[in-house]
Amino acid sequence: MPHIWVIRPGALGDTILTIPLLHTLRKAHPRARITLFASSAYKELVPESFSFKPIDARESLWLFHNGVIESSQIAEKPDAAYVILKHPEPVILNLEAIGVQNIFQANPTPAPGKHLVESLHSQLGLPLPDRYPFLRKCEMFEKGNLVWAHPGSGGLKKNVPVTLFAEISRIIREKFRCDLVITLGEADLEIKSNAQWTPWLSECLPTVIENRSLKELSIMLRNSRLYIGNDSGISHLAAGLGIQSILFFTETDPIQWAPWVPHHQLKIMDYRSNNLPKDFANEAARIVDLNIQSLA
Repeated sequence: MPHIWVIRPGALGDTILTIPLLHTLRKAHPRARITLFASSAYKELVPESFSFKPIDARESLWLFHNGVIESSQIAEKPDAAYVILKHPEPVILNLEAIGVQNIFQANPTPAPGKHLVESLHSQLGLPLPDRYPFLRKCEMFEKGNLVWAHPGSGGLKKNVPVTLFAEISRIIREKFRCDLVITLGEADLEIKSNAQWTPWLSECLPTVIENRSLKELSIMLRNSRLYIGNDSGISHLAAGLGIQSILFFTETDPIQWAPWVPHHQLKIMDYRSNNLPKDFANEAARIVDLNIQSLA
C-alpha cells in the first residue's frame, strides 16, 4: 500500500483549508495511506479515513533538523511527500536524505485574487475539489435554535467592534427567539474588558463558553442555526461543520482566506480599508435582513 505524507504546519484555519487537499489525494490514490503532519491540537479534526502525526511531537522533529539524517534512524518513510511551507528547504533535504524520491512542494501564501485551496491545488498540479464543509460528518443533524457568536480572532486588528456583535444578537433574539452562545479562546480574553461586553451579556443573556477543545465545540455547537464571527480559525471550524455563517473581514482578503464551503453558506462582510460603518444599529439590521432565510 503506497504511503503519502502531507506536511503542513500552521494554525487552525490553515489546517482546515488543507483537508480538501487530503480528499483530492484520496481520489487520485484510493488505496494509499495518507498521513497529515500537523499540530497535535488539531488531531480530532482530521477525518478518520486519514492518518495523523503530530508535527510538534519529538518523533517528528527530525523533519526540521539541520544536521545529517540517516535513513536507518527513521522507522518508516513515505512513497511520496507533499510539503506546504514558506521555507521548505530543511524538510526537503531531510526527506531526500532518507530516500524519498517523490517530493512535491507548495507555498502556503496564495497569490492575490486566488483562494488558498485553489493555489495549493494549482501549484501541485491537482484538480480543484468542489466547495464542501469537509468537517461535517455524513450523518445530518437537525438545526437547533442556537446562534453561535465568536467575537475574537486571536488578533485585535481582525476583530470588528463588540458593539456590532451585540446589536446583531439583540435583533436576532427579539425577532427569532434564538438562544445565543458566545465562545472565547485563550487569545480572546481582552474582549471581556471591552465596555460593551457586560451590556451585551445583560441584554442578550447568552451562554458563554471559554477555552474548550475543538472537539467539544464541534459536538456542542454543530447544530447551530447561524454562526457569527471574524476571520479566524473558529470561523473555519464552524463553516466546516456546515453552519450558515456571517463572517467579518477587516484585514485579510476573503477571496484568499474565506472557508472553502459553498458560497450560499457564507455571508461575507468585507470591512477592509477602514470601511467599518459608524452606525452599528443600522448595519446590524442590514446584516440580519441578509440572513433571514437561515434564521426563519
